[in-house]
Amino acid sequence: MFQGTAGWPTFQVDFFHIFWQCPFRRTAHLTLSVCRVSSCQSVDSSELKGYSVIMPKLRHYDSLNTARFVTFCCYRRNRLLTHPLVVETFLQAFEAICVQYKIQLFGYVIMPGHVHLVLHPPDSLKLGPVIGALKSKSASAIIAGKMVELPASCQITKNGSKRRAFWQPRCYDHNCRSQETVIEKINYCHNNPVKRGLVAEARQWRWSSYSYYAGEDGVPLAMDALESS
Repeated sequence: MFQGTAGWPTFQVDFFHIFWQCPFRRTAHLTLSVCRVSSCQSVDSSELKGYSVIMPKLRHYDSLNTARFVTFCCYRRNRLLTHPLVVETFLQAFEAICVQYKIQLFGYVIMPGHVHLVLHPPDSLKLGPVIGALKSKSASAIIAGKMVELPASCQITKNGSKRRAFWQPRCYDHNCRSQETVIEKINYCHNNPVKRGLVAEARQWRWSSYSYYAGEDGVPLAMDALESS
C-alpha cells in the first residue's frame, strides 16, 4: 500500500520504483504499476516538492464478457453533482449512451463529487471511449444550460485558450468476474452515501439504484435484470 501526503490518492501497488535522474537534483521518476485505485482524488502538484511523477497509463480490460465497476470524478473532486437538475441531466445522457451502445446497467450511485456505475458493455465495446463520450455529452449539456456555477478551480488552459472542465480526465474500472462480485459492487453503490455520512439509510439517497431494487415507483433510472446464477 502506498499512502501519499495530504491531497494524494492512495494506491495499492505491485511495483514501486524510484529512479534518480541525477544525484545532485531532487528530481525523481516514480513508476507505479497500479492494481487497484482506492481514491480518484487528483494530485496537487504543489505536494510533489521537487519530484516529477509519471502516472501510469490506465488499462481497461475489454472483451472479457464481464460486468464492470466504473468510477470517475468531477474535476479536482469539486462537488458539482449536488443540484437535482444537474444529476437528472447526467442520468439522461447516461441512459442515451446505454441505449446507443447497448450497455446493460445493474447499479449506480451519483455522489456529490464522483460517480460509480455497475454495467455490462457488449464484448466488442471499448469502455474508455464510451465513458469519454458520456462525459462530453453530459458536461456540454450541463455547462450550456448554466445549471451549475463552476468554481475557479475548474478553469483550465489548453493550447493557449481557456475553457471550463466539469469532469476529471480518465476513469477507473474493475472487471467483475462473478455475479457475487456484481452484487457486492451494487451494494457498495447503495451504501456509499451512508458511509460518507450524507444519509442515515441507503433508501434516503435518491440518486442511486437502491430505489429500483426496493421496488419503489418513479425511480430515476431503471436497471437491467441480473442473470440468475
